[in-house]
Amino acid sequence: MASLVRRGEGLGGRRAAAMRRGHMNDEDAAFIEEVWAKYDVNDDGTMERAELSALMTEINEGVAPSPKELRMLTKAADADHNGLIDKKELKKLIALWFVLTEEKNTKWTLGNLRREIRQAFQ
Repeated sequence: MASLVRRGEGLGGRRAAAMRRGHMNDEDAAFIEEVWAKYDVNDDGTMERAELSALMTEINEGVAPSPKELRMLTKAADADHNGLIDKKELKKLIALWFVLTEEKNTKWTLGNLRREIRQAFQ
């Protein structure tokens, strides 16, 4: 299995833009499967905040999300509102994380992030 792809080494540029638009190629889908297998450590089919934080830190080249960013991203991507992220929601969360990290000067709110999801995944 290939090693985890870092944002700057493979998920930046074209792939991050594609994920923001809600489109994933086979490589992106394989990446989601790989990180899911690595970070769903208790193998319960969902990811809790601690698991998500570790994943997001690795794909952002060692920079961890703040607790506020993690809360906002989880709430924005959590379609079933159970406080956990499933595999389908993970794609949205990663796409939002890229938007958030690429546009640090933007004042992000939960509403803004939900709007990004609606636009990207129509």
